[in-house]
Amino acid sequence: MSNIDFTKLDLKDLASYNDIITSALEEIEMRKRKEILDNHKFAIKQIVEKDKKGGDVIRWRTCLPKLDGTQGKQIKKKSLKDLEDAIVEFYRNRDKEQEYTFKDAYFEWRDHHWKLNNSQDNTKDKYITDYIRFIKDRPIEKRLITSITDIQIEEFLLDAIIENNLSYYSFGKLFGYFNGTFKYAFKRKLIPLNPMDYLDKTDFKSACKPKEQKTAETELLSDEEFDLLMAQLYKDIRKNPTNFTFYAVELGAKTGMRVGELATLKWEDIKYDKGYIDICRSDKCIKTRDKNGKIIKREWIIDTTKTKKTRRFPIDDSILKSLNRIKSAQEKYGIKSEWVFPHKEYGWTHSLMIASCCKNKGKQLGFTHSISVHSLRKTLNTDLRNHNVPVKVCAAMFGHSEKVNTEYYYYDNSSINDKKNYISLVNEKKCYA
Repeated sequence: MSNIDFTKLDLKDLASYNDIITSALEEIEMRKRKEILDNHKFAIKQIVEKDKKGGDVIRWRTCLPKLDGTQGKQIKKKSLKDLEDAIVEFYRNRDKEQEYTFKDAYFEWRDHHWKLNNSQDNTKDKYITDYIRFIKDRPIEKRLITSITDIQIEEFLLDAIIENNLSYYSFGKLFGYFNGTFKYAFKRKLIPLNPMDYLDKTDFKSACKPKEQKTAETELLSDEEFDLLMAQLYKDIRKNPTNFTFYAVELGAKTGMRVGELATLKWEDIKYDKGYIDICRSDKCIKTRDKNGKIIKREWIIDTTKTKKTRRFPIDDSILKSLNRIKSAQEKYGIKSEWVFPHKEYGWTHSLMIASCCKNKGKQLGFTHSISVHSLRKTLNTDLRNHNVPVKVCAAMFGHSEKVNTEYYYYDNSSINDKKNYISLVNEKKCYA
């Protein structure tokens, strides 16, 4: 048949060959069906039951296997053919599920997880890039979910730690992806046992990169660095007074606002008469990536703040001076905008532009560590805490919890001379020889 030129056959010959092919396919189907039924190890029995009126009714009955092969639920049908059809359908569906790969399970769990947790776009993007970084094109991606063992997962995770020099925090994210995937597969009865039950995240801690010690020197700006940064910003403002990234970094230093909150600040948010700023929105970048993770499109949108809450920040004389400077520049150059930091092309100055400006100023000034708007935020919080402002008040001003404020925003930036004075005050009261 492979040497036949079907384009030269008439309709009668084509119909004949079609009958032959159909007949061959039906025979193959019958053989597959017989093979499935022959391999079904649970007895098929004819039973007699009573109907609602008390009469005898003949039924055909068997049991279907569980995933581990043991006897599972019982099924009954009116005829032998109906029962055999049900058996064949069960095994065929099960075979399809058994072809379920890790990739299939991961993506199904991921979409379910996103929906369940109402995940935001930036969170989703992290899942996408992490999958490409750690899992895509690795052998485990195409392995059947039913065949993956705890030992294989352990080896994969250890290799990922070594290959990527992962910290325990970063490893925790990867461990979470596997944990979520296999837990979901187990709940869906795609696997009889969850191999992640035999793995403990803490067992991998010693293999991870040691946690980097964050100090005031690496996370904050010193008084000298802060003064240099401000002097450079004022110099840049005089040279290019309509580049509003400079003004944004300055206001960020004075208010500790998140960069997205700075970017989307409107004049209507400045409550001069009440003496505070309403911080009520933020921008975000929605990234569209190709299958290799490359960004092919960026779209900027306005959203709520990170906590989805509005907070108020007081306006002192220094902040008022900054706002007046910005207003004067807009009036002088005929800029009419609802935004405090406008951009002639995009409407508002996107957060990425403000973030880049701050980072570049640090490089320009030759700072030994990288600085960011987040660094300014931490510096201001630490200064407030050192002036005995209660942590509860600081947390409210910066828009996070007291625990977060203490753990991630407060650093000891006292000098060695300060510490010397503290210890001297204590020791002077002791009866030392």
